[in-house]
Amino acid sequence: MPLYLSLSLTHSLTHSRSIILDFQDNNHMHEFIHQAWLKTERQLLRERGIWGPPHGSSLDKFQLDMTEGPLRMRMKMQRNDDFYQHYPYRAKSDVSRVCDGSSETSDTMSYN
Repeated sequence: MPLYLSLSLTHSLTHSRSIILDFQDNNHMHEFIHQAWLKTERQLLRERGIWGPPHGSSLDKFQLDMTEGPLRMRMKMQRNDDFYQHYPYRAKSDVSRVCDGSSETSDTMSYN
């Protein structure tokens, strides 16, 4: 093979490798920027964020954080996402039967 063909082939292979690496770098950079934007968006739109909801939902429930501060005080509230799994809705009729021993039925639901 002549020398100029060998150099041309080597140059084209090197150039194609650099194009592939640039493409992979761009994909990684695009993914990094996308993840950083999602994180920033979550921070801006979260509760108490700059553009978050002005009032929390009436269904939000909170509990004391288990981290202790000075003098063993727990001073931080955190959202309790498992509240409705641990304390499900019960019909008033079920609650009244347990409390009163009566057998009245009611179609209304309440949270106790």
